[in-house]
Amino acid sequence: MRLFPEWVREIRGRDATFFIEQLSARQNPNQSLRILEIGGGDGYIASLVHDAGFEIKSTDPSPREPLVFPVEVMEASRLPYDDNSFDAVISSNVLEHIKNLHDSFAEMTRVLKPNGIMIHSMPTPACSFVSTLTAPIMLLRTWYYFLTGRLQPPEGKPQRLPERLPLAQRINRHPRLARFCYRSLYALWQLQPLRAIRFRYGHGEASGPIDELIIWRESKWRRRFEAARLDVHKVHYGDLCCSMNKLFPFKFMAFRSWVARQGWASTAFYLVSPAASQTSGNGASSGSGAPRPVEMAAASAQ
Repeated sequence: MRLFPEWVREIRGRDATFFIEQLSARQNPNQSLRILEIGGGDGYIASLVHDAGFEIKSTDPSPREPLVFPVEVMEASRLPYDDNSFDAVISSNVLEHIKNLHDSFAEMTRVLKPNGIMIHSMPTPACSFVSTLTAPIMLLRTWYYFLTGRLQPPEGKPQRLPERLPLAQRINRHPRLARFCYRSLYALWQLQPLRAIRFRYGHGEASGPIDELIIWRESKWRRRFEAARLDVHKVHYGDLCCSMNKLFPFKFMAFRSWVARQGWASTAFYLVSPAASQTSGNGASSGSGAPRPVEMAAASAQ
């Protein structure tokens, strides 16, 4: 069970809005753009892009059920489409999960039409920093939800104590008490000592929060794109500051937006294209204006 699915869709919907705005600016009135989505999940973003009038194919190695739009099962590093098949490739919070970025970028480039564009959104160091600060609250909330039954342990397992535990047989004679004790132990297991000490594991391919602060910096992503012979035309930062812990959904929206404008946005959008299709003299520019505060802190820590 996912917590606060409406909040997750709010965040994904904001990504979709940016994608649609950028794609609409490139739209030919006489022909619909053909879009490829990498890491579509349940297809929610693809459904919004499709409703905006674009033809879109959504892909994911492990689609998330239930689907709201068709999502084809495939790896980004092995796309079965012909060369020059799509006008744009989009992804939302996906690239940080891909281990083989080199082959994936090569495949995206191959299926992209000449003068096509890629739009990728990724979490920022600010997102990592806020997520780490709020991780203890998230862990306690998860524990509480397991105890109260709002979150359930895996289906198919009887909610009773293993017989090898002390007093288990006596406790299991009372179903309600056994269920409460089982949920308590399961919640404690969720709060493993290692997790409690580190607050949380790394997101995607990052080894931990410190690694996120470093490898999610704009400069690092620019280097990855350049290594794949992709030119960065623009970097645009989102309008919300939030964590990956889904704390206080739909609360403090005006404050979140204000914090994001101060350089603590949680999402960055990279507009890139193959180097061969970039016109000479069109340098890469950043929509951020000033250096990001968290990036400067991470840079000074190196």
